[in-house]
Amino acid sequence: LAQPTPVNESPGLHLFAQVVDAAHRPQLAETIKESGKFPGWISVLSGPAVSGALNVPPELQDKLLAVKLTNGRVVIAYDPSEIAELKSRIFLMRSELSDAGHAVDANSLPVTTGVLKEVRLAAEKKSHQGGGQIRSAAVGQFKEWIEQAKALGATDVHLRIRGGGRGDVMVRVDGDLEHLPDSQAGLTNNQVLTCIKAAYEALADRHSNSDGMFSEMEPRSCIIDSQLGIPNLRLRFNSLQGHYGPMAVMRLLTTSVDHKPMSFDSMGFAPSQCALLQKAQRMEKGLMIQCGIPGSGKTTVAKTFLETHPKNGIGAFYQVADPVEYLIRGVHQIDVQRNIATLSQIGKKDPYSTIIESILRMDPDALDVGEVRDSVSASAVAVAAKSGQIALGTLHTGSIMGIMGRLTDDKIGLSRGELTSGKILGLLTYQALVAKLCPHCALEEKEALRRLDLIGDRRAHSYLGFVVKTMREQLRLDVTGLRFRNYDGCSMCRDRGTKGQTILAEMMIPDEEWLDLSAVGKDRGAWRNYQERYSDGDLTSGDMTGKSVFEHAIYKGLQGEIDATGIERFDLFENYQSVASKTAGAQR
Repeated sequence: LAQPTPVNESPGLHLFAQVVDAAHRPQLAETIKESGKFPGWISVLSGPAVSGALNVPPELQDKLLAVKLTNGRVVIAYDPSEIAELKSRIFLMRSELSDAGHAVDANSLPVTTGVLKEVRLAAEKKSHQGGGQIRSAAVGQFKEWIEQAKALGATDVHLRIRGGGRGDVMVRVDGDLEHLPDSQAGLTNNQVLTCIKAAYEALADRHSNSDGMFSEMEPRSCIIDSQLGIPNLRLRFNSLQGHYGPMAVMRLLTTSVDHKPMSFDSMGFAPSQCALLQKAQRMEKGLMIQCGIPGSGKTTVAKTFLETHPKNGIGAFYQVADPVEYLIRGVHQIDVQRNIATLSQIGKKDPYSTIIESILRMDPDALDVGEVRDSVSASAVAVAAKSGQIALGTLHTGSIMGIMGRLTDDKIGLSRGELTSGKILGLLTYQALVAKLCPHCALEEKEALRRLDLIGDRRAHSYLGFVVKTMREQLRLDVTGLRFRNYDGCSMCRDRGTKGQTILAEMMIPDEEWLDLSAVGKDRGAWRNYQERYSDGDLTSGDMTGKSVFEHAIYKGLQGEIDATGIERFDLFENYQSVASKTAGAQR
């Protein structure tokens, strides 16, 4: 082993090559020459179609394999006669497998080319031909999970690979993740992984695939629709690698374009907010910006906004999405995958940019670009708004106050001058979804505290008391209407304690004073000034004009619609100042 380190080869790589070179010596590891002596295996992870360090060119695919064994570990099998050519590949392959969370055997396995070829061909047959029954069973199991999730009213399904050889299926209902009934016991990581892989490879709409084959170590995304076979349902599939194995999340989406859109008030908007949304529809032009985290209902609101718009059916409405989620009546929807990397390459355009430019030449009345996250999408909505059309876009910010800063940052690149001049900005909203309490089993304060005492949860007991005391003494509110979640639930809510979700929101249409302050970067002052001029300052009033999402949460808490212990998700009580106190402070 004591040999000089070759020029242009790192000491670490050379030492590894020495260890691998030693590993195929008969006294250390006998070369496997018969397929019957190859360890029991599940799948082959390497090959010409795989990206990264696991990509092995066709001329080497029978000389080097990364093989997942039945014990869950991964072994690198190689032809020892080709070690000079393979040693650097083995080093990089081992590193990528370890980074992806695989348990990789310390010693590589010397195997003849003939046996390696037999393993590879058997793996291909198992995956594409002989695995047909396995895949069919996995697809059936996957569909069964999705049908159960739909029946529960879930918005998302999470398939996860856990430690200890376990896998699980979680569903998000009323904003919370919970185990799918009857799935907690008995699921192995291989069962869940097989279902994830089968769903992606057998059910995906081919035009939506981010890649043809599933990978445990690369993110994958697609839409599952026509092959799913569940009425009025499609899935947005996304997967990501993990320490123990990949995780896949499916968003459940309705497919019926004829389905009556949800009304704004049934979503949870206050009457004053519904009036603002309808006023924005009558404006017929301007930039409408929705803010909120993923899963806050922005896509649903945009669908209703467009489908109930007075010009729907007599105007040219377009949506560009990555990918299209809900089918929207009266809107020409276009699937396109963004490739922002091409923006930095001179003379090249990504497909998203090309589509946007084409739409702007096609006499649009409304354009929905989805998330405004770069200069291309920002330019599209700005041009449309300045040209007299409706332009819709979403942003990931925590409040209305963050909109101008986000639109004018270096990544998006719009200027305050163009945004605050003329009539470009229309409706600005921030929204969030929260669980609604089950009206049949929600708890009053005393009973909620008693139950927390019984289970010994002093922290939750103390916080609930703090919330009630703060609202009663600091905010001087009548707290008799407060209700709290019953975690035991009842038959009416399937023992969950919640029943559905509701929107909390803050909303405004900019006026001259707001625009003047925003033009000089006083975003916080612009919002406070707007509140002082439009809010009634009454936390017990259902009029949300000029009120924050925090105030909307307080109001719904007082009505017993949501659990009051979730109000501080939007702000801290100690930071809150009512309009009246702000005005008094300004006068002093």
